[in-house]
Amino acid sequence: MLVGLGGAGKRSLARLAAHIAGYLTLESRLDATAADGGAADLKSVLQRGCREAGLRAEGVAFLFHPDDKLASLALQDVSRGGDAAGLFSPEEKDELMNTLRPLAKRAGVAGTSAELWSFFTGRVAAHLHFLFLVSPTAAFGRCMPSLLARTQINVIHGWPEEALASVAQKLLADTDLGDEDSKSAIVKFLPFSYLAVAELSAEAAANERRYNHVTPKAFLEFIALYRALLERQRSSTKAQLARYSRGVEKLESAAEQVRPTYISSYPSSFLHIYLPAIQHQGAASAILARSRET
Repeated sequence: MLVGLGGAGKRSLARLAAHIAGYLTLESRLDATAADGGAADLKSVLQRGCREAGLRAEGVAFLFHPDDKLASLALQDVSRGGDAAGLFSPEEKDELMNTLRPLAKRAGVAGTSAELWSFFTGRVAAHLHFLFLVSPTAAFGRCMPSLLARTQINVIHGWPEEALASVAQKLLADTDLGDEDSKSAIVKFLPFSYLAVAELSAEAAANERRYNHVTPKAFLEFIALYRALLERQRSSTKAQLARYSRGVEKLESAAEQVRPTYISSYPSSFLHIYLPAIQHQGAASAILARSRET
């Protein structure tokens, strides 16, 4: 049993552990769109797991979510009698026992139906493993205490700061954050802000009984939000720069068109007063053009 808040990584950790152990990973979730709510899918997945474990003696890891009502009902049957009622039809049971008969004979098991079925369920119990993904707020243990008593419980805690920084660096590797100093500062700030929120949430829960659960999933969403806001702000800045550049170009064009008329409308005795100003205007336009290029 893996105990942790939603988004703590229970499912990912369970699948990783099953892969390392070489187990087949099976999972079934409640389907509200199906006519039977997903009961047929749950039954077929359970049958596959029992066949793989009982006939082939292969390790199987079955991921269960206590919020899935169908899965909870199936687990109640298993916890009471060791067998899910109605999982196999009589014809399917006969097929399983006939397939298993040579293995049972080599193991010294008699060929009666009851002994063959007991041999099959024993192999299933030895190779089929249930992994329960539970939230601390769930009443899962109170619903099935007999099953809980035979379960190994592991609690998933929050990620340390080093892991958060490593994840942030990985997710922001392809994002332009400026020079290395700026990028390092941003990568360090993201775990700092996440842990600061977690500390304030713990204080609020202790002092005011207001709960705000901070999970690694929230940290991943925080990084995704930062990247989205950064891209949006950069797009807005580029649009403003483009609009400013078009405005400067129009001003320069207007100045070029007005300058000959402006000069010819005054006597030559006044040119020595206005000509330097016109020259300074051209120099300023050149400076603006260079700034846009950089």
